[in-house]
Amino acid sequence: MNYKNHFNWRFAVTGLLLLIFVTLFKETTSEVKQEGVAIGSETNTSEQKTKWSDEVKLPAHGSRRVLRKQVIDSTTVLDAWTRHFPNAEVLDSKSHLLSNGHTRHQRLLKTDFKYPYIITDETLAKNGDLLSYKSMVADHIIVSLKKDSRESELHKLNSKFDGSLYRRLGQSSVYIVHFDKFDIDTVNQKVSAYSNSSSLRVAEPDYINHLINVPDDPSYDQLYGLHNTGQLNGTADADIDAPEAWGISTGSANITVAIIDTGIDYTHPDLIDNIWVNPNEIAGNGIDDDGNGYIDDIRGWDFVNNDNDPMDDHYHGTHCAGTIGASGNNGLGITGVCWNVSLVGLKFLSASGSGSTSAAIESVYYATSIGVDITSNSWGGGGFS
Repeated sequence: MNYKNHFNWRFAVTGLLLLIFVTLFKETTSEVKQEGVAIGSETNTSEQKTKWSDEVKLPAHGSRRVLRKQVIDSTTVLDAWTRHFPNAEVLDSKSHLLSNGHTRHQRLLKTDFKYPYIITDETLAKNGDLLSYKSMVADHIIVSLKKDSRESELHKLNSKFDGSLYRRLGQSSVYIVHFDKFDIDTVNQKVSAYSNSSSLRVAEPDYINHLINVPDDPSYDQLYGLHNTGQLNGTADADIDAPEAWGISTGSANITVAIIDTGIDYTHPDLIDNIWVNPNEIAGNGIDDDGNGYIDDIRGWDFVNNDNDPMDDHYHGTHCAGTIGASGNNGLGITGVCWNVSLVGLKFLSASGSGSTSAAIESVYYATSIGVDITSNSWGGGGFS
């Protein structure tokens, strides 16, 4: 197959692309916002031994290559902190099991950063997907005086809460307050204490910022819809701000998108890792294991030929799948809006690009029955009643 035909970036599905992007953003932020009060007791781990695993078993999707994960004391967590602080020494750590089943991991690190003592804070989904990550300096916070407050009032607060004025930031009313004694909880405790002062406008951690995620896919710079620098004589920033969004989330295998189209080339190297696998079906046994009326529907269904092979014999469905979810940061081809996603192939359009309304309806029903989050419908025409 002609690779460029699969992913020619003159797509006519801008609305779909934006829908996918917004939905993923909402999915991630909603999960983070739903964190409740910790249940059970806190557990502290020494994290003395680190092992690495490139293959992680995902309960809903089988074995697939995902973001590199770290196994510490039999606990699997994403290695976001090790990527940002590769030479760090773990001084302390603890984990909270949240009421929604997610897990929060916190660590106190000694690093080679400008401020060597760093706290990292990660929230992981039940299957190990990273929902949120932040890091901050462990031995100081940032405070800002109100317009009518004086520096002497800050000194009084420091005396009360064992802080010291480290330095003023420029000529502003913003200061760094340092603490000689600190632990993994100090920043949160001090922010809370200082925030109650009527003299201060704000008190907050000194968060660590990182470079925005940009994939290493060789044709990424041609995808002006994701990030437009005017590279093809277009208007700079006339795009969906994908790099800015990737700084928040690059997607998740838990998001399932049904491609209702001409099928998907599920062997394509830029799609193969993001193809949905039916967790309730045993491949090749000739039995309808999940009782949905479709035998061996491992990757979806072909409603044109009425079989379990939704391979694309046109190119349009693969093109749409690539727009939505070509694997990102894998050193190949392009990247989709979602670097990580589960794509279900539902073929109802033939090699000539035609399909019946009844087959389209069946595709929608199939997608609904397996609980997909989004359907891609880049087709139209025909009659209506």
